[in-house]
Amino acid sequence: MGCKLSRKVIWLLVLLALVFFQSLFLSIQVASALKVAKIFVNPATVTKGVGESFTVEIRIADVEDLYTFAFAVKWRGASMDAVKIEEGDFLSGGGVFKTFFIQYFVNGTDPSGVEADYATAGCTLMAKPGVYGDGILATITFKVESVEGTAIDLYDTELYDSRNFLIGHGVSDGHLNILQPPKLSVDPSAVINETMMVGDSFTVNVTITNVVDLLGLRFNMTYDTSILNATQVSIHPFLTEPIIPWEAEATWEIIRTHGTVRVDIYSSADPPVPVSGNATVAEVTFQIVGESPKGGKDGKGGTSVLYIYHSELDDSIARTVKNHTPPAQNGYFSNVATKHDINVRRIVASPVKVNKGDTVFMNVTVKNIGGFDETFNLTLYYETSVESNILDNRSDIALQSGKETIQQFEWNTEQVKAGKYTIRAVASLAQDDNLVNNERIYETLITVEESSNPIDPMILYAVAGAIIVVAVIGVVVWRLRKKP
Repeated sequence: MGCKLSRKVIWLLVLLALVFFQSLFLSIQVASALKVAKIFVNPATVTKGVGESFTVEIRIADVEDLYTFAFAVKWRGASMDAVKIEEGDFLSGGGVFKTFFIQYFVNGTDPSGVEADYATAGCTLMAKPGVYGDGILATITFKVESVEGTAIDLYDTELYDSRNFLIGHGVSDGHLNILQPPKLSVDPSAVINETMMVGDSFTVNVTITNVVDLLGLRFNMTYDTSILNATQVSIHPFLTEPIIPWEAEATWEIIRTHGTVRVDIYSSADPPVPVSGNATVAEVTFQIVGESPKGGKDGKGGTSVLYIYHSELDDSIARTVKNHTPPAQNGYFSNVATKHDINVRRIVASPVKVNKGDTVFMNVTVKNIGGFDETFNLTLYYETSVESNILDNRSDIALQSGKETIQQFEWNTEQVKAGKYTIRAVASLAQDDNLVNNERIYETLITVEESSNPIDPMILYAVAGAIIVVAVIGVVVWRLRKKP
């Protein structure tokens, strides 16, 4: 026997359906209109050179009724130092409202003797109500101290409204990239050939990289006169014939008694026209000397460093950078029997503190300091005190004698347990004569933290709407059962 629904029950079910869909529609509308406050470092990425200063803003966005804030920032201490912290204009309304602002920062060691590099600041309004919208909470000025970048880690952030309730918010960090300073280099960095004899010649270039606004340069190169003799210097057109024509002069001198080459290139134009970029500035030719066939003091050949010193760079505002940092990359000559030697020189990683699922970017620098072109393997590990795991393994990396390579890695931490990890790089070469320098450990532990996954507000409002509908249906059913 079928169940016949009365008109009243049908209308009631239609009404309940309308209530459900209206609730779901409203929840979607509310969720789409809901904005979560965010505190972040601006700009997110800064690129500066060693010795330069820069300022970042600690900004707030989409906040309602902000009355009090506090935050802390930390960084890799060797990379930069904090110089000052200043209040932004958001909470004070550009000076209209009275605030109380406090700040403190540490470079190196805090008063308790703990090694730390951090800054902290807080501010509160002196009268209600709070403020709304976007703006600058504070600014921090830093000075770059080394050639390695660092995360600008924003943490311990707290926002309060005028009722002293916490305001939920998101957080985004920043990062400092280092603009590499200008550098003079000998190219190739190593001339190693045991077949070379007295009377043979070879040529090296002196190059400059990462230079900006250059008007002139000077450098000296010294060498061992018992094995080498400089015979010729040629000046390249980087400064003497730029794209925009200008007058430049160049002089060079070989002082054989001291084993020294001097080069001076300078602008004589009025007004001067600076140049920028990477280029070869000079070419130096050497000849092997000695009384025996292979040269050197004992007739077995010899070695010599091609050492650049007293280098100076001039820019367009008459500044001279002397003995610039990093120091010049010197050259090396040898016609002595050589060995196989691969050297893992350094590891750079950023950021050093991440949430699970974030990516850590790493560069591993390897140099072939032996006398032969090599093909080697490179393995990167992430390790704790109890276990070691392979992050990546690369095979058949070709590297010429005297050259170096930078291998880039990306570590996705999605499947990694929360904790602190050591990064270790190991180069393997079957015939390597020196295994001591084949391995390097990154000096900073990588911290992986559990990530928080906030629930989508749309889901919360949809669930709330469904609960309301279920509750209404329950009440209706109860009332229908109650009727005789």
